Amino acid sequence: MKRIKRIAVAALAVFATVPSASVMAWGPERATYTMESPAPSAVFNSITDNPTIGDERNFVRIAEKDSGTTFGDEIKIEPGKEYEVYIGYHNDAATSTNAAGKGIAQQVRLSSTFPNELKAGERGMVSAIISAYNTTPEKIWDEAYITADKDVTLSFKAGSAIVYNGWGINGSVLSQDLFTEKGTYLGVDKLDGIVFGCAEYSGHVIYVLKVNEVSKEIPHTGPVEVAMAIAIAVGLGGGLFYLYRTRRTLKKVTDSVKGNNIDAGDAPKDDNVEE
Repeated sequence: MKRIKRIAVAALAVFATVPSASVMAWGPERATYTMESPAPSAVFNSITDNPTIGDERNFVRIAEKDSGTTFGDEIKIEPGKEYEVYIGYHNDAATSTNAAGKGIAQQVRLSSTFPNELKAGERGMVSAIISAYNTTPEKIWDEAYITADKDVTLSFKAGSAIVYNGWGINGSVLSQDLFTEKGTYLGVDKLDGIVFGCAEYSGHVIYVLKVNEVSKEIPHTGPVEVAMAIAIAVGLGGGLFYLYRTRRTLKKVTDSVKGNNIDAGDAPKDDNVEE
């Protein structure tokens, strides 16, 4: 396979110090490995001393976009800001297992979820699942948590889900199938679901969430209220029109009497003027 220059993402070099994986919300329980003693077959995110992110079981992190802050497991979000979700993936099989195919993960997919809205003081969860048909376990998951001081809505920034690795898919935009139960394919040179064992074939995905404050709800106006408003408006309109016509007619009569010296009793009558 042809290597390409890896895109450096400066923010990824900074990760917050996180608690032991034993207290994190990752799953399921599985055997763990180290960089010096990798797995004998295909398995994702089970190395505990990754030099970049530490314990790989804690593979979902979040940070405020363009803020220079570290990626962490929990963050308070604010309206009007954007947040980056980081999802790391690494097939921990030893390089030597690739030749016989034992270390090659197949049909590798990634799916992710986040809450569409969050109430003030509520704790929401941003999660990810990595699955493959020939790994043990077949699915792994992890979460990061978000809170807010105000009621907010969250939305995915279209086109922001990008995968980074040292190979052909580097910089590729992932399908929005990422946010379905089925998920979207990962890969090495192609997004074909095939990921070889060893750190050089690992990668990560980053996508952006936009946060907006919930608008104050406008009081509901039902059909009865609408009908009453129309009736009042029509009534007022009719009354004002009547007053306008009456004043206009009386002015004409007065002008006529003054200008022609005729008796008011002989003045022309207007049906809209009450006697």
